[in-house]
Formats: sequence, structure tokens, C-alpha cells
Amino acid sequence: MRETKKIIELLGRKWELHKLNPLEGSNLLRKFVRGNNFDPQDFLSQLTDQEFVAVQKALLRAVYEIIEKEGQQFPMPVFNGDLLSIEFKSGDEAFVVTAVALAFNLQGFFDEGALMEFGKIVKSFGA
Repeated sequence: MRETKKIIELLGRKWELHKLNPLEGSNLLRKFVRGNNFDPQDFLSQLTDQEFVAVQKALLRAVYEIIEKEGQQFPMPVFNGDLLSIEFKSGDEAFVVTAVALAFNLQGFFDEGALMEFGKIVKSFGA
């Protein structure tokens, strides 16, 4: 079964990652394979500023910080619409959470080798 949600601890905080919806996911995959670079951090660093902001917002809309209060956990969306609803401690933290969210969303392709196979097929068509 496809994993659609995962809770992780990263940089001293707890995060709930969700898969993008199929349309956003396929758009992200299209951008990812376009550069023939299959490393998530390299992919993100090679985007134009405008592309990076669009990809980052799409990914972070599917991420929640888990806030604990009085023994209960509450998922707080990183983005509420276009507004950032949590505070990142640094730009590095925002980038790392974005890169992890990207890797999580592409995870099924890596596990099955389908992303690499897809890249070879795309190259064979000269696309």
C-alpha cells in the first residue's frame, strides 16, 4: 500500500508529511525529471527563484508541524493558503523541510526504480 502520510522528527521538531494531490504530484515529477538530475537537493538548488518558490509552497502546503500542548498533539499547517503559519528557525530549516517533503513525495518512484526507468524512456524519445 502506498504511504500517504509520515510523521518524522527533524531538527528538533516533529513534522507530519503528506503526499501531494495527483495533479500537483505529476507536475512536480515532470519538473523533477526535466533536468535529468535525480537528487532532490540538487534539483531544488537548480530551480529559478520563481520555480523554487512555487515548488516549495506546493510541498509545504502538505506539511504540518506537530505541536504538543497539555499532552496532546496538534498538527499545524506550515502554509494556510498562501500564508506561512509557522515560524522556521532559519532559511536552512525551511530548505531541509522542503527537501525532505520532496523526497517523501518522490519516494515511491525511488523504491521501485520507476523514476530512473522513466528518465531513460524520456531520454530515448529525445524529450
